[in-house]
Amino acid sequence: MKVVFLFGFLGAGKTTLLRRILSAPPPDGGLAVIVNEFGDVGIDGALLEDLAENMLELPSGCVCCTLQGPLVEALEDLQDYGHVIVEASGVAQPGELVAALGKETWLTLAPLVTVVDTARFSRLHAGLGPFYAEQVAAADIVVANKTDLATPEQLNTALDRIAALNPEAAVIPADHGDIDGTPLFEGSSRQSGGHGRHVHAEALTLTCDSPIDSAALRQAFASLPCPLWRAKGFAEIDGTPSLIQYVPGQLDITPADAPHRHLVLIGPDLDRKALAAHFAFAHPAPTP
Repeated sequence: MKVVFLFGFLGAGKTTLLRRILSAPPPDGGLAVIVNEFGDVGIDGALLEDLAENMLELPSGCVCCTLQGPLVEALEDLQDYGHVIVEASGVAQPGELVAALGKETWLTLAPLVTVVDTARFSRLHAGLGPFYAEQVAAADIVVANKTDLATPEQLNTALDRIAALNPEAAVIPADHGDIDGTPLFEGSSRQSGGHGRHVHAEALTLTCDSPIDSAALRQAFASLPCPLWRAKGFAEIDGTPSLIQYVPGQLDITPADAPHRHLVLIGPDLDRKALAAHFAFAHPAPTP
């Protein structure tokens, strides 16, 4: 079995990239997917289930620290597949997982893939420091994503900094994660493992039972009471079932089949009471 890990900070475009890969013919031996989300509700899993031949979800934690055991068990359950892609949570560190899985002789680590948002690279690198840098430095392949949203200066700066952080990595520019996925399954990782920094993050899940006005939703994200790194979920917006995706400075609302009505908010040291009051059109979901 060959295991492909997809890393990248929240909102980099890992799920979009994975949908592109799953839309292409699978590699010889078949392809299964493991999705690890940081939060109680599986948003990414719902976006992938129509494409994945076999998909397992590991929610409510991060595979690089609290879920290493369940990850190994999930991989063992998928040994009939020649390839497995693991979409790690946005706060996972490659070094910790390589150290944990490198001793498993029955699997091979394919090149480690880190997806970065070129339009926000400088801002995230400055804000997250060594944590963000290590996600890039540990990669065998860096997908420089969202080139369509980056200015020429932002793109050149991102590519220069990626090269400085990891001169050995193969860098693949991408617009909406649209790349040839073949290199992701070729060869093996050059990494031998180590200790990564783990960024502190929290998740708050809100239930959106009632229809939401798009103007009210945009105003809510424009005037947040505390920092958010990422928000993703499903709700009825202006009478249409929709997917909500937010990263700082950008809110996207697109029509989508909505398997549930939840919005997951992720950030550092969330003020849960203030956020629940701020998003008055929703309410905290019961703890599973």
